[in-house]
Formats: sequence, C-alpha cells, structure tokens
Amino acid sequence: MLAVSCCLPVPAQSIRPNEIQAIFAHGEKALADKQYPAAREDFSRLLHLGVHTAPVYSNLGVVYLRSGRPDEAIKMLESAERLAPTVAGIRLNLGLAYFREREFKVASRYFGEVLSLDPNHVQARYLQGICGFMIDDFQPRSIPFSPLFAQEANDLEYLFMLGISDGMLKRTEESQQVFAQLVKAGGDTPHLHLLLGKAYLALGDLDAADGELVKAGKDGPLPYAHYYRGIVAQRHGRIDRAAEEFAQESSARTR
Repeated sequence: MLAVSCCLPVPAQSIRPNEIQAIFAHGEKALADKQYPAAREDFSRLLHLGVHTAPVYSNLGVVYLRSGRPDEAIKMLESAERLAPTVAGIRLNLGLAYFREREFKVASRYFGEVLSLDPNHVQARYLQGICGFMIDDFQPRSIPFSPLFAQEANDLEYLFMLGISDGMLKRTEESQQVFAQLVKAGGDTPHLHLLLGKAYLALGDLDAADGELVKAGKDGPLPYAHYYRGIVAQRHGRIDRAAEEFAQESSARTR
C-alpha cells in the first residue's frame, strides 16, 4: 500500500498554509508509524477544511485499508483516482482494496493498469495472477504469473497456483516442472503432499491425487487429507470408500 505525498493548496477557510502543511505532515507520520486513528483524524480534518486533493483522499484510503475497512477505503481511493488518474499507486491501492473485498475481477483490472504503467511491478503482477486463479481465468493469469518463477521459486502457494494453471492450460510439461520445483522447495512433508494432492485433484488426475494424499497422512492424521481422499473416491464412484474417508476426517477433528 502506497501513501501519496505532495504540496497542498490552501482552502478557502481562514487557515494559514503552514497549518495545513502541519496537519498533513502529522497525518503522514502517524500513517507511517501505524497510528491509524490519529492519521484518520488528521486527513478527515483536512477534508472538512476543504482540502479535497488526491493526496488527502489517497492517504485516508490507505488508513481505512490498513484498518481493515476496505469498503470505506474504496470510496476514498476512487475520489483520489478521479483527481489523479495517472498515479499508479492509487490504482494499486484500489486493487488491494477490491482484493480484500474478494472482488477479484475488479482488482485484476486495477493491477493490470498498474502493469501497463510499470511492467516490472512485482506486487501487481503477483496479485493479478492470484486474481485470475481465484476466478478460474487461467489464460490471462498465466501471463502475469509465469515471469515471476525465478524469484518466487520457493513460494509454495505461488508454485501451487502456477502448476494448476499450467495444467488447466494443458501445458503438461510446464506443470510437471512446476510441481517438481514445489517438491524441491517444500521438501518431503505432509503439507507438501497435501498441496500436491489438491493440485492433482483440481486437474482431474485422481490416481496421482490419491497417491499424494496417502503420503500426506502416512505419519498420522493431517487435517483434510481424509476429506480429499473421500472426494477422490467419490469421483471414482466408490461411494462406500468415500463415506469411510469422510468418517475418518470427522473422527480426527473430534479427538
């Protein structure tokens, strides 16, 4: 999340320019120090004084975003965008706000706009990839996500999403390479095998999914391992086996 800073115009009210600058500077420092109530008070005060500028709206939007109030952040950031439509930081923060609201399609559009201004913006590229994954929009998703492979090669969640996306695009060789890196980065751990099991299940490779899920539970009950094995059995048409797996999952959770 980026704060926006610049010189502020003097409002019509009878308040001296240095007072406006002092309030704004105090709000910026409070925001940097994570003193969000104080920062909100300063930037809200400036709006009440008639200082309706992009930096004020943008910083107030960031305050709301960091305070877990994305709906209010969106209102402030959209006001900032109308006043400063070419500032990439405002678009990034709008993308983050919509991302927090799980409005992934809208968020993806904003991250794409950031990338059009700065193709090397790693955060926007990563988040746009996640948005595509979340809405099953795999073709556009592979465009922002794949170039990050070298620097995100140890990020298990990234590799998980990229491997599934490549598989959905029938890029079998690429998908296998990504899953091989997932094993290398994650090690021979139950959590890693659970991730791979979920990935193969998403791709419809039921035998590979079951094999990984067996490995996930070999050292004892792992949350969701029996559940996903139940899904595999269900899709194979083995209803009795599915019921047994679901029962084991329920039993493990009530111990």
